[in-house]
Amino acid sequence: MSTTKDAFPRFRFIYRKLAGRAGKIILLSLLAIPLATWCTLRVSMSIDVWRANTLLFKIKQLRARESTYEDAMRLAHEYSSHVDFRGEQCSSKNCSFDISLWSGWSASPPFGYQMDFLRAVGIRVSWFGGLVQVQDGHVISKGFDVWIEAKRGAPYGQWLYVTTQLTDHFPGRDYYYGRIRGLEEHPNYYVVHPHLSTSGGGQALSAEVTPDATPREIERAFDFRLSCVSSLVGCSEVADLLPTAWEDHIALENSSRQSESAGTYGPCPLRTLARLARDMENVLLVEVKRIFPVDRAQNRFQDVEYQLVEILKGQPGEHLARYPMDLGGDESNSTHRFARLPARVFSPGKRVVLFLRDSDLDFIPDPHCEVVPATQEYLGVVRQTLTQLSKGAPITALREGSQRP
Repeated sequence: MSTTKDAFPRFRFIYRKLAGRAGKIILLSLLAIPLATWCTLRVSMSIDVWRANTLLFKIKQLRARESTYEDAMRLAHEYSSHVDFRGEQCSSKNCSFDISLWSGWSASPPFGYQMDFLRAVGIRVSWFGGLVQVQDGHVISKGFDVWIEAKRGAPYGQWLYVTTQLTDHFPGRDYYYGRIRGLEEHPNYYVVHPHLSTSGGGQALSAEVTPDATPREIERAFDFRLSCVSSLVGCSEVADLLPTAWEDHIALENSSRQSESAGTYGPCPLRTLARLARDMENVLLVEVKRIFPVDRAQNRFQDVEYQLVEILKGQPGEHLARYPMDLGGDESNSTHRFARLPARVFSPGKRVVLFLRDSDLDFIPDPHCEVVPATQEYLGVVRQTLTQLSKGAPITALREGSQRP
């Protein structure tokens, strides 16, 4: 009982102190410090977006094949404290660098992971980046990236990542995956929409264009809208950040994407051959030496031995002399007998152009357009494309309005 009586005087003393002037100051301080911190972080987010838009504007001003090494270096020096030359020596012959912008408080991603409640009050982690590549004195590639936390409760996960790159070619884009990306219809622009597997999940959207794309395609690919990044509500999905590229992705998804297929080892559009010459790692001119019998146990393929005549693109000494050629046909029909390779293309002495990937596990050329007779017309467009690519010149066969045979 005495303990209870002693507690009441102490409580009344504390109450009087808090109700007095000093107590009010303490309470106001406890409220003001979090509010000031919140306002500071909100202002910081707005500054980040302003800096990102400024960088984006400067990246857009660089023109592939036109802007010079000096133009790129001026940009690098302007952002000197944020530039990474990837540990390589930079010269007008070859130079690549990244520019990274982020808030000091959000530089360490774990902070964002551990303080998830901040998203509930409009405070989110963000990162912005630019990239530039120079070759032989001119800019050949540029890009812009955005990696941000989505608003809390976003339907597709915690993170959003959008990126756009203008590059002289699409590395490793073969015939099959090029068709999936719609490159038969528009060989200089495509958009993909993968899901992120990072902690918290999320969405990504990637747009890529070449210098041969139309001005409208390039403009749509770089049409970033960053206002939602610093808004109180935040961004919900990648469409908020790259709306026009998202529209192009949806249009591609809704289209049939089933353009007329070239026949197996048959005629191919010249524009397709130009695209493969630009994007595939290896282009070989070979001569057929020997045709092997069809393996009846694995009768989907027939081996062909080649004599290398000329490496049109790629590295010597990295190519096999013998390749399994896909015979095509209907695998779902168990009674189907695969025919032999057509003699008009695969007879000893015939010359063939092969487009090959670098991968050791996926070296079988696709029967549609990755293996074509070395006719004067086909060789002409392949050589022209590779020459123009090496000089950084517009690729004639891939320009808007180019005709197919």
